[in-house]
Amino acid sequence: MGSNFRKQTVRGKEATKQVLFSHEGTDYLVVWRMDTTPNGLERYLVRPRTHGTPGEPLEAEAVPPHAPSWARLRLEEEARLASRLVHPTLERVQGLRPSGDRTFLLKEHVEGCSLESVITFGVLRGDQWMSEAFCLYMASRVAEALHLAHSATDEEGRPLGILHRAVSPHAIRIGWTGAVKLGDFASAYSLLPLRLRTPQGFFRGELEYAAPERLEQPGTAVADVRADLFSLGVVLLEALTGHCIYVPVRRTTC
Repeated sequence: MGSNFRKQTVRGKEATKQVLFSHEGTDYLVVWRMDTTPNGLERYLVRPRTHGTPGEPLEAEAVPPHAPSWARLRLEEEARLASRLVHPTLERVQGLRPSGDRTFLLKEHVEGCSLESVITFGVLRGDQWMSEAFCLYMASRVAEALHLAHSATDEEGRPLGILHRAVSPHAIRIGWTGAVKLGDFASAYSLLPLRLRTPQGFFRGELEYAAPERLEQPGTAVADVRADLFSLGVVLLEALTGHCIYVPVRRTTC
């Protein structure tokens, strides 16, 4: 990763005067509007300010106006899941911050870029690929994050049955220090009480990286965690070659 990436993330780090929202005495000032998530959530880089003292940048996600009610419920479910998943290989979620008729989900900001950006840069350059050693390191860290999620339990030791369902280069952050973090649990499946069920025939996740068994019956639970590991394998293949060679054949329409 070169200076071009660094310029893209460091430029404009100072907060504007625009207050995105306020909560319990803290103003969250917009640094810039980031890309929309694959689930359609608005995404911002913000800097909290409490009594005039600025804090470290954070990422804030919010359901756009006029979105269906289930979109907000999914955001709340992601926050509940994240509260049970704390590990250096997982993007840390600070929780929900209600403000007026909107709710914001605050996440840590990893100083770096997504794996998707790294791969895209390599494709554009044609000769700037990550080394095999770094690709294996990246995959091992994501596998560690997935193991933590897959083995998570509730307060009474019962499995939560978490499946990420959206393992992709977009969900993996690469820090300038070499940190690798998995995020974006907005499409996750779990056994949390009162969880929002996926409608029959509706697919959640990333089609390009989905395991074949997930495409047979969209909207149903995945039998086991190997589907997430399959997706990670496709991501590793793309990181090594610059091409997502695996193209799933969809047999059931959404």
